[in-house]
Amino acid sequence: MKNNILSICTLLVAMNVFSQNEKTLVTINKEKTTITDFKRIYEKNLDAIDSEEAKDVTNNLALYINYKLKGGRGISFKV
Repeated sequence: MKNNILSICTLLVAMNVFSQNEKTLVTINKEKTTITDFKRIYEKNLDAIDSEEAKDVTNNLALYINYKLKGGRGISFKV
């Protein structure tokens, strides 16, 4: 529990520091996603989540990357 809270706080502080420079968090299919973009989506859905486990930044980042990969795959197949 403490580990999750610590990692969330660390990531949020890092996001605030780097958000001014628009650092790229991940590049998928030549499309760059900035830390600000991920932070906006993460915080937007944070209120709707009940469990602390589901609020884990690392898990949400993995889900976001998988979502982007599947979306890119769908576009390449012209779905």
